[in-house]
Amino acid sequence: MNYTRLKIIFIGFLLGIILLFSKISYYVIFLHQQYALLSVNQRIHTFIYNSNRGDIVDRNLLKFTDREKEQVLIYTNEPHKETILTIEKKSEEDFILDDSYLIIEKSIRNTKIAQHLIGIVGYAPFHKIQGLQGLSGLERQYDKELAGREGKVIMVVDSNNRPLYNTQPRIVGGKKNENTLVTTLCSVLQERLEKVIDGEKLIERGAVIVMDPYNGQVLAMISRPIMNYQNLDDGSHLNKGVQIHRNYNPASVFKMVIGLYALEQGVDPKRQFICKGLCKYSHGQLTFEEGFALSCNQVFYDLVLEFGGEEILEFAQKLGFGEKTGIGLYNEGRGRLPARETVKGKKGSALLALGQGDLEATPIQIAKLTAIIANGGYRITPQVVYYLGKNPHKVPDIKDLGPRIIDEKTVDILKEMMRKTAIFGTAAALNGFGGVKTGTADNQNRWLTGFFPAENPKIVVTIFIEEGYGKGTIEVSKKIIETIFNLIRNNPFPLNIIY
Repeated sequence: MNYTRLKIIFIGFLLGIILLFSKISYYVIFLHQQYALLSVNQRIHTFIYNSNRGDIVDRNLLKFTDREKEQVLIYTNEPHKETILTIEKKSEEDFILDDSYLIIEKSIRNTKIAQHLIGIVGYAPFHKIQGLQGLSGLERQYDKELAGREGKVIMVVDSNNRPLYNTQPRIVGGKKNENTLVTTLCSVLQERLEKVIDGEKLIERGAVIVMDPYNGQVLAMISRPIMNYQNLDDGSHLNKGVQIHRNYNPASVFKMVIGLYALEQGVDPKRQFICKGLCKYSHGQLTFEEGFALSCNQVFYDLVLEFGGEEILEFAQKLGFGEKTGIGLYNEGRGRLPARETVKGKKGSALLALGQGDLEATPIQIAKLTAIIANGGYRITPQVVYYLGKNPHKVPDIKDLGPRIIDEKTVDILKEMMRKTAIFGTAAALNGFGGVKTGTADNQNRWLTGFFPAENPKIVVTIFIEEGYGKGTIEVSKKIIETIFNLIRNNPFPLNIIY
């Protein structure tokens, strides 16, 4: 073996030793704390019994979060666990009842109502270090502002999750976050509507929004299906009130946009049209207002051809289509306006007249449009978060209208056309309730949106039923609106919408 080869082997051996010691030094110096913590965590059991997060409340400061508590058995050496669970605590601070078991009162953070909007908290991947975190909804959006120092029980445990001999669990009280997030929701209305919707299986997939048209305050926002806490990847956590899930074509509720544009261009409500072949059953000769009430596709196809799809799309954008409403939720979708070239010619005009094709809208966008009509033509910004801080106060019942964007006369005419829809049109079963517009898309997504009552509207209600997952639109709408009316009639205070 020559000298050069020996030199190469020695240098390689030396480099190997250097690399080995470098890696050992890296683990000892830089990763010492991390691995020490992991080692300790293998022997430590941490149970979080109170998140101590800031409260999320409704417009009257009634809690959504931490409304309930439950007794939880942390560990036991006793064979009859059910007997231990029935033992009452000696006092609020006395958690440990015996050396052989530990029961603690756990605060239930996640709400059972308005789940999709309020959201949920859960364990992060490294929860022993990071604790509970907001996983969806407002809990996620305002996680930093609401996070508290958790109340927890810490135990050094054996392989059976029992405290090691001669060790006692340590109870850490943590610290409550003093911030309170005040929403515009009415928890009484929200809970009542959810009970009716789920109890009578009105909507399996879809959304309901109840809004004050004079300030944009959302009084109730319901999304279905019910959230699956165990698997957020299944899409059940999506808030269908503000998110596009798949092909939310507005269908015939888009006729409100075309109707407003036509009226602003001077089309007389009594102008005559002839229904030829775009409807399932011919309506024959009818007026513009009759065509609106009966949702005649031919009437609106003729109007789109007359004025041009590009002009109507520009008007739709002015009314808030294709952009976020300003409600301030991180997961809000923009909807979609089709490309200008796709609404030209007969086919493009027909798709636009029917609210189909590449046109998409969220329920909150439709609710905003309906509110603009209900309040007389003023732009409003939907609102669901009213206040976040240490001095919470009730949401005031004030008007907060933006600039006028539609002529008052135009709005008055369309409001009357919507009232007639509920008298002799597609929503005749709602006669006497208010003014509405209905729509059914090709994929069987169904809509109803309207203002109530018919004179001096107090609320806007938008209902979306996805792909037929629910009962008939009119049956669902009537039950929901009756529930709201009964609540207002019997107890108007919670809603704060009496002007």
